[in-house]
Amino acid sequence: MRRAQMTGLIANDPDTWATLLILIAAVAHATYSALLKSASDKVAAAVGMNIVGGAAFVPAAFLVPPMPLHGWLWIAASVAVHVTYQRLALYSLSRGQLSTVYPIARGTGPLVIGLLSFFLLPEPLTIWQFGGVLVLVTGIFAMSGLNPRHLFHAGKREAGVGSAMLTGLTIASYSLIDGLAVKEFGFSYIVWVNLVFAPFFVASALIQRPVKPLMQAVRSEWKIGLLTGIVSYGGYTITLYAFQIGGLGEIAALRETSILFAALIGALWLGEPMTRRKTAATLLIVSGALAIKMAG
Repeated sequence: MRRAQMTGLIANDPDTWATLLILIAAVAHATYSALLKSASDKVAAAVGMNIVGGAAFVPAAFLVPPMPLHGWLWIAASVAVHVTYQRLALYSLSRGQLSTVYPIARGTGPLVIGLLSFFLLPEPLTIWQFGGVLVLVTGIFAMSGLNPRHLFHAGKREAGVGSAMLTGLTIASYSLIDGLAVKEFGFSYIVWVNLVFAPFFVASALIQRPVKPLMQAVRSEWKIGLLTGIVSYGGYTITLYAFQIGGLGEIAALRETSILFAALIGALWLGEPMTRRKTAATLLIVSGALAIKMAG
């Protein structure tokens, strides 16, 4: 009975539910990024995360229908981009501060998707919504403290910025792939893409590091691996469902409010300063997010 009532509520107001869900996912994303940042061996922690997350979807695979052949093409593309994303994200976190590289990576994605929405998406952003995206992205980049004149100057920008920009492009890519695929295949896609991705990431780590030392490191980081596995895979499952019931361009942009939570976690947990600039950037991000919703 309760499930039927919940389904009815979502059907009556999917945009509101998609917004609430993506904000929950944003908190989850900022949390797992901070947890990975705190790990002494980030690759080992990420391997543990994917082992836990992938294993959690094994029972669900027996409850959903198999994917059609063309669905596996979407999954293959998603897995390739996700593996690249996680490797770049780990490299960026190991090179730079969370409060610098995280905003740059997360800010690049919605800007690219916003531009592409006018050409590729069935539900393109309105001009006013895209204006909100620009305000939100401005706040995100302001949060990083990066001087725009140094953005493409390798000798002057901070460590990790270049890889963070590349990470942002992979975020835009997997958001488009997964967002379009989940609208076509539904929950089956959510289960199979998570289940297939995990072993591919573990294999990519084993290519670079011997099995025994890596597994020893994974065991030493088991607490972070367990927590991030639950938080990251749970958060991305929520994200995919929000993509399914909401507008892709809008939800992808609102997901990047995770920057706010990352800044708060960085200040309270990692000891990174919360300056006036970051406070002003927070107001821009909130204003952009509100503009995106009000103009929708």
